[in-house]
Amino acid sequence: MKKYVAKAGMLLVISPVLPFYGLVVLGEWIDSRAHRWTWADTLFETVDRIEEWGRS
Repeated sequence: MKKYVAKAGMLLVISPVLPFYGLVVLGEWIDSRAHRWTWADTLFETVDRIEEWGRS
């Protein structure tokens, strides 16, 4: 029983961190694709593309 309680406790501790870790990995991937672009540049680029797509 203690094993299950310990595992559940670990999941509760880890689960809030997982989305953040996913964002970090995604950010690293975007940085590697875009080289020296920052998050803001990527965001503005995406917004521009959405606006262009909306106009067409």
